Amino acid sequence: MDKGQVQSSGQRARQPRTGWAGVNSAPSASQDSGSGRQAPQLHILIVEDELLPATLLEIAVMDAGHVAHKAAGLSKAMALASAEPFDAAVLDVNLAGEFVFPLAALLRKRGVPFLFASGYGRAGVPPEYQDCTVLQKPYATDVFNDALRTLLQGPDPAQARR
Repeated sequence: MDKGQVQSSGQRARQPRTGWAGVNSAPSASQDSGSGRQAPQLHILIVEDELLPATLLEIAVMDAGHVAHKAAGLSKAMALASAEPFDAAVLDVNLAGEFVFPLAALLRKRGVPFLFASGYGRAGVPPEYQDCTVLQKPYATDVFNDALRTLLQGPDPAQARR
């Protein structure tokens, strides 16, 4: 992801590239699903306390034609996850000294699929979440895209919004 791909106003300067948006997951709202109807964009919660990784994840989600919602702290993320329907989430394990596991429990209870992105790797994830995907920081954008595509290809991600 080039930093020149996003205008200084924060608006995307181009249409999404091909990627995980159209591969066995929901197409972006601008793509036709073949039935003459437009498929809804997926809403992805990004919980990351560092600005650069959060921005890079936001760009990757937007490039795929989806809507990114960011939270840098646990309390904001909990409030968002309690009030808003999400199709998936990306969770940093340590948010400025607070662990994200209460949020993971809430998301699991609500049926929202999630993955962890952490410098701790799998060793930083408690036993009850060992079945979750864990991306070891630093990771490449294509590794993130593959992991999120796989997460979204699980049971119908739109089910989490109902």
